[in-house]
Amino acid sequence: MSRRGAAFRTALWFEVVGHGRNRLAITLAVGFLPFQNRMFHAVARPGEIRFRLGALSRDVVAVADHVNQLSGALHAVTMIVGLTMFMASFTTGAFDRRLVLAGFPRTSLVAARFVGLCTVSALLALYAALVQWLAWPVERFWGMTLALFVAGLVYGGLGILLGALVRGELEGMFTVVMASLVDMGLQNPITNPAADQPGLWALPSYGPVQAATAAGVTATYPVAYLLLGLVWAVTASAAGLLAFAVRTWSYAPSRTGPPRLPRQREDGPRASADTP
Repeated sequence: MSRRGAAFRTALWFEVVGHGRNRLAITLAVGFLPFQNRMFHAVARPGEIRFRLGALSRDVVAVADHVNQLSGALHAVTMIVGLTMFMASFTTGAFDRRLVLAGFPRTSLVAARFVGLCTVSALLALYAALVQWLAWPVERFWGMTLALFVAGLVYGGLGILLGALVRGELEGMFTVVMASLVDMGLQNPITNPAADQPGLWALPSYGPVQAATAAGVTATYPVAYLLLGLVWAVTASAAGLLAFAVRTWSYAPSRTGPPRLPRQREDGPRASADTP
């Protein structure tokens, strides 16, 4: 196996171990989604709701309970993936920089983080879709799974970006939770009757929400809106991985001379919070 291949395998193992230690996210993923569905079902508004689905350019009639549970699943996926990737990026910052300083390829670290993001998003999206499928008749199971996966990628990318930029753990977690809360709250036709306003297309999860709603309650699937979500996912992931690459640039060995010395400022206030 080549040096880069071995480095990637090692970095991927670090990524797996890091996610495995995040017991809060695992507990939320396994227990929170079914509990949330039961809670929404117990207190849901009875009957059906008519709302305009922008992706289909027409009004849709659906059971209010189903719409509420789907909105809750989208919120849970975005929040859990966002927090998971933020913690992975934030807590391993100093360890990653030491690896780069020792000559570990940055491309292997970036690739492993991207694989970790895709894996976490895929597993959680599949689980969330299964929970919905067991609770109510989903029209297009795989279409909903794909939309949930893209929504997770969007917020996972934002989590990586925040992990490389913010200086404190609380501010990053607060940003992820509030962004997801506002994003999903504005698009829920039950909590926001004006959820069909034109300006909502600029929200990060607008495309996945439209695709997931269409897949859940109609027989039509708006692929273009899923692609809109992919654009957000690629942009957020690229920005997050670019921020990671920039933060470790000064630690990478130079091709024409000795390794660059790390900037003292980067290991200052965060040194106590970053643990390998």
